[in-house]
Amino acid sequence: MAKCERCGASFDYEEREGVCPRCCFYNRPPGAARQDTEWMKYYNVEDNSYQLPKSEGLADLFPEEKTGWASRLRKNRRTAQTDRRERSARRNDGTDSGRSRRERKQRQATSRTADTSGGNAARDRRTAARAYRTESADSRLPRLGKVVGFVILVCILLIAVTAFLQIADVKGWKFGGSEEPKAADMMRVETRTPEEAAAGITAGDITYQVGEARTLFREGEISDLPAGEKCIGIWLEDNESVLEYTGYGWERPYVFDGSDYRQMLDVGSLDDADIFTTNGILSFPVYGAGYEDESGYGIFFVDADATSVVLSLPCQTVDADDTDRMEYQEVIDVEIPLTE
Repeated sequence: MAKCERCGASFDYEEREGVCPRCCFYNRPPGAARQDTEWMKYYNVEDNSYQLPKSEGLADLFPEEKTGWASRLRKNRRTAQTDRRERSARRNDGTDSGRSRRERKQRQATSRTADTSGGNAARDRRTAARAYRTESADSRLPRLGKVVGFVILVCILLIAVTAFLQIADVKGWKFGGSEEPKAADMMRVETRTPEEAAAGITAGDITYQVGEARTLFREGEISDLPAGEKCIGIWLEDNESVLEYTGYGWERPYVFDGSDYRQMLDVGSLDDADIFTTNGILSFPVYGAGYEDESGYGIFFVDADATSVVLSLPCQTVDADDTDRMEYQEVIDVEIPLTE
């Protein structure tokens, strides 16, 4: 047992954690540094008039509690009134007024039941309608997702095909099939001998002179060359200075290697473009017709086993009223043997 240093009361120190149950004074643990007790010499230990604080007035300090008390009070009052009414009704059950009251209550209950049944049916119909709309919306979402996914897939495929065709056009890959460009079945085709081509061929508004055709590189010698093909050059000279053409869509000559038609390559777009300059090979340009005379080797990728090619020269004519436009309905073919 411990003794309170303030009022002298004895108490269980561990149970009370050092707080005196009589005067609420906190006593330090035994053995702790002794506290200043000078103030206690004026304290009358015989005066036991100390009392714990009362709870009066707390309702004014805590309005929410007051509101709760008021709510409980009102609820109790309503309960008491209901009990009184029920007791009065039980006392009047045997009288005429009581029977009429019971009949009236029964009719009201029946009416409420009917109203409730009708209301329940209406609520059931509304609930079913909402469920149907929700189910319809949920079923539309997967279909909408499939449509969006299909559209995205189609766009990706179109972009991929477009990119592939552009690469094929730059690299001079085969057109895919043996159909000649520009609907050859609708064009007039004339043929010339290599000797006539060397002397000069008038093809529409331009004159070509065609020289030798020789193999420049074989498979493995340049990185751009596809497997099973070789790179050839056909010497070409043209007279473009007589043209009034100002556009950039001039159709350059192309060749047929016995199996496919091949476009003339833009050497500047190849990965190994510098190898042509290193070997002193002057390439024929593929853009910018109409400004000056051009000469050089027309570069083509053809089948590795080809021993000759057919060079096609489009006979293009510039529109006199619009020098940005030109057209052709005829080609001149020249069969040229390949030299190694």
